[in-house]
Amino acid sequence: RYFVLDGGKLRYWHSETEAAAGRPPSTQDEPIVLERGYEVLVDTADAKWGFVLRPTTADGRRTWVLRAPSEELRLEWARKLTLACISPSRSTY
Repeated sequence: RYFVLDGGKLRYWHSETEAAAGRPPSTQDEPIVLERGYEVLVDTADAKWGFVLRPTTADGRRTWVLRAPSEELRLEWARKLTLACISPSRSTY
């Protein structure tokens, strides 16, 4: 998947190629709205650079298990997502 964070909303495509071609995101109708309450969890022991985006309330929203291509990008995504949960209008990535 290819994710884009914009203004506190997280959208994704099945691939970067789809996004570059201008296709609508897979989350076109329902982006992941971070201000609705999510937390970012990072397990530093995960050698494959995974992290979790989990709703803070049990209201039926999905928990997202994500993976970055490197430790540096995992930490950058975790930081940006955390900031988007706190201050969504200032977040773009």
